[in-house]
Amino acid sequence: MTYRSGRRPLRRGFTLIELLVVIAIIGVLIGLLLPAVQAAREAARRAQCTNNLKQIALALANYESANGSYPPGFCLQATAGNHSDAAGHLVRILPFMELSTIYNACNFNIQMYSDENATITGTAVNTLWCPSDGPIVNFKYTYPAGAVMNGPMPMTYSSYAGCNGYWPTFSSVPAKSAQVNGIFTYLGFPPGNPITISGNSLAGRPSLQPVRISEVTDGLSSTICYGEHAHGLYSKQPDAMGNTDFNDWNWWVSGNMGDTIFTTFFPLNPHKKVGTFYDTGGNAIQGDSLVVSASSFHPGGANFAFLDGSVHFIKESVDTWTINPATGLPPNVTYASPIYTILPGTRVPVYQALSSRNGGEIINASDF
Repeated sequence: MTYRSGRRPLRRGFTLIELLVVIAIIGVLIGLLLPAVQAAREAARRAQCTNNLKQIALALANYESANGSYPPGFCLQATAGNHSDAAGHLVRILPFMELSTIYNACNFNIQMYSDENATITGTAVNTLWCPSDGPIVNFKYTYPAGAVMNGPMPMTYSSYAGCNGYWPTFSSVPAKSAQVNGIFTYLGFPPGNPITISGNSLAGRPSLQPVRISEVTDGLSSTICYGEHAHGLYSKQPDAMGNTDFNDWNWWVSGNMGDTIFTTFFPLNPHKKVGTFYDTGGNAIQGDSLVVSASSFHPGGANFAFLDGSVHFIKESVDTWTINPATGLPPNVTYASPIYTILPGTRVPVYQALSSRNGGEIINASDF
């Protein structure tokens, strides 16, 4: 009997050096791929944000067509000898966003922050969330009973705000509101509401009128109506009263400056350029520079909707004025309560010019 040799060729394994080289190559490939994946995801989020703003802008245009004016930014609701906030402009355009069910849940005959309106304050509207503003998505905060109204008040938030122009004026005093050159402003009591309330500091103050399309003399394609207002940038650090900017700003049902109204008085993303500070010039501005300005998590700028329904990405490098920390004012601007004045011969920068409805500035699309 003969035997064949059972010897087989030796199998060659990886050496430690070869294994390390392979791991290093994989690491390099992942390092190259990851930014591309992140960029693709951000591009998708930015596209969704653009679509959200387009829906809001078109709803605004349809509201104007149906009512003969744009909605009030902020106004007051008189009820039983008292007053408080009425529903904000985002609530009023809901039927034109195919959200009539939410709109119908709001009782416009009473103050917004009444127990009867708790359903709508706590109703989330995902069209109002920028996907890049991650902390706002599905976020709901419930104020305890008595903090805002009798019962607990749930609140949801918005990543978008309406533009009131480039002056940080927010008051129902006519002399102040007359300077507001954006689309949304503080209107006092809307037509049809009592304008005299016994014993109240607002007694006898007149009701102002919302903006009409005929007042937009700069052109619909050159006038911002909505911009981004990144909620996730706000601090969660409580103050002495236990309140936080994160919980207390960007209420979607509100028409207040800092909630759903912004100004271009400060540069886009002011936290990167002028820091976060409070204005002390007696300008009736609500909140600090970040709270009242446009901002976003998109790299390099933010999305803005215009009155013609278009949406543009405006870069942080856009021509804009800066703020002198010593005065709290832009260059060549003076303030004598309650009026701002631009010195003669001063050119209004592109960013501010885009936010005004009637400034008479000439702007080319290439400027932004």
